[in-house]
Amino acid sequence: MSRATVRRSGSGSRRRGAARALLLGALLALVVVAAGCGADSPDIFRPGGSAGEEIKTLSFQIFAILAVVLVTVWGLLTFVIIKYRRRPESEVSKTRGNLKIEIVWTLIPAIIVTTARPANAKNVRVRDDSLTQANGCAGIAATSPSR
Repeated sequence: MSRATVRRSGSGSRRRGAARALLLGALLALVVVAAGCGADSPDIFRPGGSAGEEIKTLSFQIFAILAVVLVTVWGLLTFVIIKYRRRPESEVSKTRGNLKIEIVWTLIPAIIVTTARPANAKNVRVRDDSLTQANGCAGIAATSPSR
């Protein structure tokens, strides 16, 4: 048996394995999507509580911020892959990290989380107040049972 024959048979089984994995992943995704298609399943597009609209608005704002971050990262990654895909040097560069870039990519997520937290805390407070009033527990503090 020649080397070419061995290579072809090995790549065929890898392809079949990859096709099976892809089919299994697609089936799993279909099951997950179908599981959320019930009439009574929660839906962010149809808020149903006193704080529902605020939660919906906050969710869309956070989604927009994350979409901008995702598109920026993908754009930069694509640019770097295309521009630097072939390097004339054979030795790996022995430079250390760029401190400015490391500070920036640490601060950006910190700023996003810091700005999103007060809006989320406000929504949680509104929801807690509405649940307390709905249950008739206004002014009652939670205590542990005495023994």
